[in-house]
Amino acid sequence: MRFGETGPRERRRCSGLLTDTDMTGERRGTTGGPETAGENDEESVRKCFALSGISGVLRGSPGALRELLRQDDRVHLQFIASLLVLVQLLLELQSELSYRFVLDEIHKQLSDQISVKGFLPTFNFLGNLVEAAPNVASNLVTKYVPLLERLCSALFYPDEALKASVLYVWLKLFGTAGGLAAQSLPTAIRDRVCILLLQTLANANSPQLIKNCVGLLSVLLQLRGAVTVLMSSNTDQIMCHENQNIHADQCQVLSQDQEQHCSLPLMLKKLLMSGDEMLQATSARCIASVLVHSQCSAPFIQADVPEFLFDRLAGSQSETLLWSVYSCLILLTEDPLFFSQCHSVYGIDSIVRSLKEALQLTNLEVPRQGLLLLTEILERQPPSQRLFPSGSGFEAVSEALLGGVSCSCLLVATQAANAASALFRLNHQSRPVQYGKIEGLIEAITSRYSELPLPSPARHRSSVS
Repeated sequence: MRFGETGPRERRRCSGLLTDTDMTGERRGTTGGPETAGENDEESVRKCFALSGISGVLRGSPGALRELLRQDDRVHLQFIASLLVLVQLLLELQSELSYRFVLDEIHKQLSDQISVKGFLPTFNFLGNLVEAAPNVASNLVTKYVPLLERLCSALFYPDEALKASVLYVWLKLFGTAGGLAAQSLPTAIRDRVCILLLQTLANANSPQLIKNCVGLLSVLLQLRGAVTVLMSSNTDQIMCHENQNIHADQCQVLSQDQEQHCSLPLMLKKLLMSGDEMLQATSARCIASVLVHSQCSAPFIQADVPEFLFDRLAGSQSETLLWSVYSCLILLTEDPLFFSQCHSVYGIDSIVRSLKEALQLTNLEVPRQGLLLLTEILERQPPSQRLFPSGSGFEAVSEALLGGVSCSCLLVATQAANAASALFRLNHQSRPVQYGKIEGLIEAITSRYSELPLPSPARHRSSVS
């Protein structure tokens, strides 16, 4: 072939087509043997060109590449293996230049497309990359704010699978390296994510989208600033942005549709009503996070959330759920509104039944937490509102406490004795007074005295003085 002429292989490349050899990277010498070391440079250039061609095909017509790969399983699998090697190399290099190149390419692709349709694999990859390489999270929050804005806008796309992949990125971004990257996130972006998260959760139907929403919500509620935004968010804050690529009327419909369903207490109440115990437990932990960071218990009490928490206790044998609900209710009892709205009267039977189940568990921290909840209610209950107007109610709680006092774990027994001490108050006595149950508890408590550790001499002297 004379200089300046192109052969069949070169013509195929110029036409934008890739052969099996181009994609797999396999090439034989003229004698049919493998290439020698002297051909490594040429091989690298050839593979680079092939990958560049694949990239072009992906941008221009991804369907064509899909059809090409379906024609030969060998090529398909070899291509996937090559991509896995490249991803592994990217992570092993830990190169800032490589990470920034990847982020630049993702941002460029998102900017070049009017719609985010088809970007689900890209978002999944980005989420995995953020988790595997914490430096990527740092770069994203400090140098790629426009890309973060595009990730916010993608939550307006109706496809729930795509929304789930976007939330996966945010979940990894906020959770990476103990949330250090989130501390550098612009406040405006964080607040926008909070508002969009509530709107997305309110409309979510698919299990994966709900799971990712709840996962991100639980992470955000560890941030005091995010708690404030989530608790005060209104749907009219979900505003159309010029880069969201949705019509103004669509945004208005979303706002109207969520007006009655986007408050955080109602969202968490809805999760408590689900049939999934993990979602119920996560909801209880989310409520507890809000109460720890904001002491804003009134909206939850007024929304009858305690009632649904008590309902979750009845009949459950899940350690995670019982612990989460107990912990949440303990925080709610700090508000007098909890008692004035008679939630303690409604829930006392559920607590007693759940304690009997909890004392059968191997994790004895669970019944200890339940007994602490019972103690708080017995101590804080207003005398004017009787918890045990009948003898049967007093008998039931006495039997539960007797089981706690008899527990092999001294910490559990001690907490049960504390609860029994509060139960002996006059305002908790039923009519007629259950003297037999009271005597049984006192005998059980005194029988454990010998197991108590003796106070040290130093502590004894300080108590005397």
